[in-house]
Amino acid sequence: MYNDIIIKSIRKLNIYYKDKKIKFYGFENRLINEFLNEENNANVYIIPKDNTYFILIFIIYSGLVQYLDNIYSKGHNLIDEIKLGDILEYSKARCKFIGLDNNLISLKFADGLIYKLPIEQIYKINIYKGNANTLNKFPRNINRGAKKARNIIARLLEIDNDVFSKVISSSTLIVAQKDSVFSIIENLKIQFDGEMLDIGEVFPMAYCLSEDNYYYFRGNSSKQEPIIKFTSKIYNAKNIIKKNKKIRSVVILQNKVNREDLEDVIYISEKNNIEKTRLFLQPIEIEHYMAEQFVLENFKIININKDFYKDITAQDINTFNKRQYRLIKNYASATEKYVTIKDSNKDVYRKDILKKCRNLISIFEDNNKIIKFVIGARTLAKRLSSMIVPLPEYESFFESKNLKQYTIKSILKELKEFSKSEFVESLSIESNVLINKIYGNCLNLYYSELKVNDKWNELDKIIKLSMNERIGIIIENKNIRRVFRRYLKMRYPLKSNISVESINTIKESIYESIIYTSKLADNYYWNYRVLNSNNNVYILFKSEKNNIKYLKCRYLRFIKQVNNSKIEQCDSTINHDNDDEKIIFEKLEAKEEIDLNNELERLIATNYIPINLNTGKNQNSMMCELVLTFQTGERAFITSQYEAYILNEGREEIVNKKAKNIEKGDVMLFIEEIEKDLIDKIMADLMNIEEIKDRYDKDYNLVKLWKIELSKYMIIHNITYNELEKKLKIKGISRCGATIRSWLVNSVIGPQDQKVLKALGEITSLKILLNNYAQCYEACSNIRKFQIHIRKATARCLLKSSIDKDEDKLDLLIRNRIEKTVTYIKKVKVQNIYPVRKQIPMYLANKVIEE
Repeated sequence: MYNDIIIKSIRKLNIYYKDKKIKFYGFENRLINEFLNEENNANVYIIPKDNTYFILIFIIYSGLVQYLDNIYSKGHNLIDEIKLGDILEYSKARCKFIGLDNNLISLKFADGLIYKLPIEQIYKINIYKGNANTLNKFPRNINRGAKKARNIIARLLEIDNDVFSKVISSSTLIVAQKDSVFSIIENLKIQFDGEMLDIGEVFPMAYCLSEDNYYYFRGNSSKQEPIIKFTSKIYNAKNIIKKNKKIRSVVILQNKVNREDLEDVIYISEKNNIEKTRLFLQPIEIEHYMAEQFVLENFKIININKDFYKDITAQDINTFNKRQYRLIKNYASATEKYVTIKDSNKDVYRKDILKKCRNLISIFEDNNKIIKFVIGARTLAKRLSSMIVPLPEYESFFESKNLKQYTIKSILKELKEFSKSEFVESLSIESNVLINKIYGNCLNLYYSELKVNDKWNELDKIIKLSMNERIGIIIENKNIRRVFRRYLKMRYPLKSNISVESINTIKESIYESIIYTSKLADNYYWNYRVLNSNNNVYILFKSEKNNIKYLKCRYLRFIKQVNNSKIEQCDSTINHDNDDEKIIFEKLEAKEEIDLNNELERLIATNYIPINLNTGKNQNSMMCELVLTFQTGERAFITSQYEAYILNEGREEIVNKKAKNIEKGDVMLFIEEIEKDLIDKIMADLMNIEEIKDRYDKDYNLVKLWKIELSKYMIIHNITYNELEKKLKIKGISRCGATIRSWLVNSVIGPQDQKVLKALGEITSLKILLNNYAQCYEACSNIRKFQIHIRKATARCLLKSSIDKDEDKLDLLIRNRIEKTVTYIKKVKVQNIYPVRKQIPMYLANKVIEE
């Protein structure tokens, strides 16, 4: 609707960011027309993004759109909104509205001067929303503040000044990282007709700490209604929109988006006052939700393709947009070159090892010795498939450092000893043969790799031909990576253009080429397409190559379901073969191997009990109902009674979840080496601070005391939680036994209803509850609020969030102390969840098992 006007207006501006001049050319024009088209009501844009670039674009674009929207809307005129006695601003000077007579607005200033402003010049004033009550003298310079900005906007948009007579009724809310927003606004200026202005002088803006708490940026001292608002979290945006009906458009540039956030975006987009909702997602983020039908059902999605940057010329690219241009180009058209290892025997050995391991573990699900053997065989197969350095070099490196436990020989030795053991001899002939075949294949794979390393030979050719271009080599296994760095330096001491990295560290730099040398643990296509290079090379076995192609086709199938996608079906990197049957077979083969690996993961995770971790402890058992595996490779056996602490990154808080409600992707928190509740541990530590002790000690001890007294009473009178539940029911109070137990055993502070404590006092005749139930209730309430402070502060420390300007002294005290405590906290992300019913040693329950 306004795009042509806006593009024309932007061309007249000089934009300065960090004192460097930026010009908007064809690239920005296309971005505005393709992605910011006012007629386009899409919810989700799949695009790799440089957030600084996008925030800057949206500030300028949204500011101009909102001015136009407010000018041409059916909103109220300012004259209808002001009342006698209201404080107004005229050229940055505060004055009082004292009347309207003969189309003249009477304004009173501090020096007694009464100025008569013609009603057609009402655009020169605005409502003052600051905290000052005093008036100013009549200004000598009458071209300041809102008037000055509106003069510039009027000339820029080629409209008359008098159109600014309306009250602001429309604004945009941008969700983006707080630090980035503040930095950009501080460093962004525009120049027009020789006048240089801070961006905050042109567009009234504010950062929303909450729905009621705004921080007004420099240039908006009168606290005008911001036409651009910012917040850093989607859940904050949801709460702000509930209250502020003037928001018409929402732009989401948040770095990480989880399922809960997506549900909030759906809520936002369905609000009557919201006309546009734009969520910008990285390709890897949307790939995480491909299996979620609700994404396709609730979001209109647009995917970018190579047509976007068609005909973009060199003059369209500058120092500011070149990173964004590169990301888009690398996403839409990066090359993919496969160097397939011809030795099919290694693939055959490896696949056979996996299949036979699956068969073996299916027979002996509860046998730790068998499972340990399977883990060893699988580790060997995986390590040798990933081996990019000649095997003799790898082995000698660790042997020379007296670290033989890291060698392949040591794994092979353990496998051999087991296959020849009395235990295996005692098994059936079929099982004995199966174990020895697995060992035989491991031996064959080892000797094949010892003889020649095909991956290294192919990589060596690329390294020899490379000149000064920057090359990044991804090696995921940390032991192989360590050896390879040394070997590369020894072979090519003068090659300084090559970096050897993991998938995480490779993203920190820009490369002409990135070389992938093995299958990655996190099985998503966009992990194999790092966007800081336009050239991807894959040195892989055939099965590894098929795996990537399968993942790519899966992603493209999802994209094809998107109505607004312009992307073609599987491109040349998928369709280059003429044999359709061969392609189908390779896809099936890849899926079969993924399923096989997933099944092995499940069987090992749910059945292997590492008894040797702590044999000296009590061997009492507990019923485990869930096995969780984490992205770190660790596990946890979870009981049904367990309440997990989950770090909600989007909301910057810690929440409790029952075991049955834990989900994939949840970030769980455990206390390392301390068998104590997380929040209880932190709270007890904080009570050593004098200021906190003075404030909470009395309540803290009172809460502990009534719980101790009630626990003693139950022991002495042999009363169970269920019996106490029945006694409460007689008093007309419904609380289950598990809830009562949570008050006394878990970190739950206590009942949130005063009458429950009163009833407990009447039932037990305990003086502390009978006579002081109100004080006990108030103490619980105060400690509960303290606990919320702790949860928020701990979450922010773990996320390394910046300190908000509205944090009080207590927040800062808690955060400073917690920074020392968080070293005890282990943070793990749930990768898989397996329901089971299995007895496990008590000491292994509800903790991270490091193996």
